[in-house]
Amino acid sequence: MKKIYYLLEIIMKIIGLYTGKLSFIGENRSPTGIHKQSVEQVCVDELGIIGDIQADKRFHGGPEKALHQYALSSYEKIIKRYPLLHKTAKPGTIGENISATDMNEHNVCIGDIYQV
Repeated sequence: MKKIYYLLEIIMKIIGLYTGKLSFIGENRSPTGIHKQSVEQVCVDELGIIGDIQADKRFHGGPEKALHQYALSSYEKIIKRYPLLHKTAKPGTIGENISATDMNEHNVCIGDIYQV
C-alpha cells in the first residue's frame, strides 16, 4: 500500500529565549540551572545553548535533552489552576530555554525537528 504524507506548516512564534547560570536552591543548597534570564539570541550545539547550565545531567542536557521548550498555553493553565501565581508564573520561570506560541502537547512530539 502506498503511503501518502501530508506536510502541515505551522507558524510558531518564539516569544522568549532563556539561559541560566549555576545557582543553589532549598535548605540543602542543591545545584540548579532553573533560574533563567531572557536573552536576545543564543548559539546552540548538540548539547544545548552554549553557556546555559543544566545542573543534573541525569535528567537535563545532552544530545537527547538539549533544549527545554515550554508552551505559553501551559502557563495559562497554571494560572487558571493556581490564581495566586499570576505574578510569578510567566515565560522563563519553569526553566525553559524557549517559550513559544502554538507549540504544545497537542502538536509537538518526541523526535520532531524544528528549524528556527
